[in-house]
Amino acid sequence: MRIAILDGSPVTAWTITRLLPPGVDFEVLPSFEAAQRSLAETPPDAILVGITSAHLPWDRLVELCRSHCPEIPYLLYYSLNALPPDEPYPQALDAVAAAPVEIGRLRLAVMDLVRQVATRNEEFPAVPSSAE
Repeated sequence: MRIAILDGSPVTAWTITRLLPPGVDFEVLPSFEAAQRSLAETPPDAILVGITSAHLPWDRLVELCRSHCPEIPYLLYYSLNALPPDEPYPQALDAVAAAPVEIGRLRLAVMDLVRQVATRNEEFPAVPSSAE
């Protein structure tokens, strides 16, 4: 299982990697553009996205996840630093963990996402190659 992590803060991204259970591979994506490329070219099994105050097209990222077949599960979370109170919430945030996220709640949300992916992968096993 490979999880992609997109967060504007390297410290928060590092923290997220520590919440993943052993055996889960991860890729920290350096930018929104890298996330779009990864979803299109080498889709991860799921993506964790730290919402920051940057004005980025989050709806497009969610749309890419939802339109992929099978759908790429995602978890949007507010970075460990809260959005400013006057910052508008990004659109389509139906999978937000917390605002601002508390580390215990984030750990539970990450584990739920990992379980969801593991269950899906059991339901849709990889097709063996003809060499097997």
